[in-house]
Amino acid sequence: MINTPKKLLASLLLGSSLFLASGVAITPVAYANIIQVASVDRTNPTAVTQAALDNAITILKKYPKVSSSDQALRNDIKQNVLPLLNSNYIALSLLNTYARTATKEQLVEFRTVIEDYMVNAFIEAMAFYNNQTVKIGNTNVVQNTATTAVNLVDGSTTYNIIFRLVNVNNQYGIVDFSAEGISLVNTKATEWQPILRQSGVSGLTEYVKNHMNNILGDATTNK
Repeated sequence: MINTPKKLLASLLLGSSLFLASGVAITPVAYANIIQVASVDRTNPTAVTQAALDNAITILKKYPKVSSSDQALRNDIKQNVLPLLNSNYIALSLLNTYARTATKEQLVEFRTVIEDYMVNAFIEAMAFYNNQTVKIGNTNVVQNTATTAVNLVDGSTTYNIIFRLVNVNNQYGIVDFSAEGISLVNTKATEWQPILRQSGVSGLTEYVKNHMNNILGDATTNK
């Protein structure tokens, strides 16, 4: 993945203030309490996006010192952020056509590994927190897919991010976002295609298991 989307991923997850879709600034939320996933209106893609951002920020404030080995932190992310994503859809998107020939066991194992991968990416992203501002904009729905616009304001620079959500069984889940037009899931899928061609789904699963650290890569170097 290229450098700019990595920085946007980190900053977007950990922005410090949210604004309403109207574009009118409101008082920043205190983020004192986690939003229970069960209470989120999963039929509303904007509500899903905002809950994911709110919970990400709340978790950040709970753990000023972060470590991928901190089991309490990992559990917090798994319980309060990951359920708002559709990890099964993300895993299948990363595998693309290779998912068709994989066994059920291979697919389950790959999805589990991808969930751990996303947790580690979130923990790495926490190091980028620097009082960025997030503004949630309009949501467009076409059939079972929704896109929610998010603007990230970092000093004098504004980045445009599009969250993509898919409605499965009347529940929206985040499946990707595009930072300045670049899809992070598609970029990672392209990066992993040679491994899939050479080693198949099991080979990619092992590769991801062995590359759980420094996920944001050169974003750390260029912070």
